[in-house]
Amino acid sequence: MNQIGVDFPFDTPIPAPGAPAVSGELVSVDRDGAVLHFDLLTMTWWILSRAEEVSRDEVDKHGRFPAKASHAWQHGYLDRPIVDEWLQVFRAAAQRVWPDLALCSHPYRVAQGHDVDRPSRYAFVGLGAACRRVAGDLIHRRWESALAAPLSWASRAHLHSCDPYNTFDLLMDRADAGGWKARFFFLAGVTSPQFDGDYSLEDSAIVALVSSIRERGHDVGIHPSYGTFDSVEKLAAEVDRFRHTFDVDEIHSRMHYLRWRHPDTLRNLSAAGVTHDYTLGYAEAPGFRCGTCFEYEAYDPVDDTSVPIQLTPLVAMDVSLLSDQYYEGAAERRIQMLRQLVDACRRVNGCFSFLWHNSELDSGTKRRLLLELADYSRP
Repeated sequence: MNQIGVDFPFDTPIPAPGAPAVSGELVSVDRDGAVLHFDLLTMTWWILSRAEEVSRDEVDKHGRFPAKASHAWQHGYLDRPIVDEWLQVFRAAAQRVWPDLALCSHPYRVAQGHDVDRPSRYAFVGLGAACRRVAGDLIHRRWESALAAPLSWASRAHLHSCDPYNTFDLLMDRADAGGWKARFFFLAGVTSPQFDGDYSLEDSAIVALVSSIRERGHDVGIHPSYGTFDSVEKLAAEVDRFRHTFDVDEIHSRMHYLRWRHPDTLRNLSAAGVTHDYTLGYAEAPGFRCGTCFEYEAYDPVDDTSVPIQLTPLVAMDVSLLSDQYYEGAAERRIQMLRQLVDACRRVNGCFSFLWHNSELDSGTKRRLLLELADYSRP
């Protein structure tokens, strides 16, 4: 690729979905300019629009399109933002043909998000449930958590500092140290008692928490509940509730459990008035579901039209890396995976978007992973 006149930041060949029949180089250069022997525009549309997910029967137990059913997983490029990499090639070719062409540039950045499924381990449940959780803590030798239970459960007006899930200041501290904002996504309803949270937006502790987040210069968003991904009525009701409770104009969302049926969920979000969404990553595998680490305007591949929602693809989620169900290996291997994803975003000056639940910091290993990630991903 150096013959084009630009040093590319890729030390391995870039995958080219849709070009198995092309023989020879996909990019050729001569005195007259550069030729791209690859349908880059169609590939980009196909990946960004998520056309491959339309009318697919492969879903997991939560109704989600799984990573293993994707073309990227099956052909080994889920860990690369190939749309962004190919656009780097296109930029280089354009500069070869038009040396004086001024192209825009973007700084690498980080989007730190936190889904607030359980803001407290004890405060929002009844006495019986609190006792059962204490018993579980004692069985698993989580002594500090068990000792904190009486104070946490009794402090209904605010989250007690000793509550093991009250990690909000720590999370904001890490964002402040990195020089970026954190966004906290709050559940706005209950459509599944089994999978949704046990708090209400109107709880005084939640109102105080949101006020504290805003005072520190960070942001909040909605976390539509489990049963809203395929119901525009339920989704719109929760968005309205969130909007009125916290007096927000732009609605930023991430679907609970990353539930998404394409393009139905996208249409429902738009109809409900959502302007930005951060859902599109895979629950069981980190990587680039949308082939990019840049925010972009959504597209409906069925109606063949753009949708007025800005999508920020999710690159990595704590559950994907912390659970042995999804990812096997020691902490060092998981840290290495995170670093590779950060480096991939850096190489294309994109956005590393990650999700860490406030309730997933109840062990030294989990905190170490978060701190390593926050430190390594700094611009």
